[in-house]
Amino acid sequence: MLSGVVISGLLVWSSLRILQETPFREVSVEIPGEGWVTVRFGSSPFPLVSAENVMVHFIPINTRGVFVDLGMTLPFTFGQQGDETAIGSGQANFDSTETSYIAIVEFPAAGAYWLELDLGAGQMVVFQFNVR
Repeated sequence: MLSGVVISGLLVWSSLRILQETPFREVSVEIPGEGWVTVRFGSSPFPLVSAENVMVHFIPINTRGVFVDLGMTLPFTFGQQGDETAIGSGQANFDSTETSYIAIVEFPAAGAYWLELDLGAGQMVVFQFNVR
């Protein structure tokens, strides 16, 4: 009985660890004129590192897996989780060679962060992640 609880606990812990370290995160939102769009968030390096330049990229795709053009730039703000005050902002620029939006961000310290991306048409998506 105890071994079953321990094994279940290890499986839950390892699943949460894998989710935390997954390089892409996805959020779906309905955008007028586009339908449902899934925005993938990734970074280089991964995992994200504090006090260094980190390239973040966003890939909006429709339900058919086709890239959705949302304009030349997508503004964003970011901050530490637990605090709604943004500590930084920027714009992700369209990169036609990668078919994505990219930006360089520097996170001041290790910890848990949020990033709110403005997709236009009044649609915002929020990503949560950890920085080491």
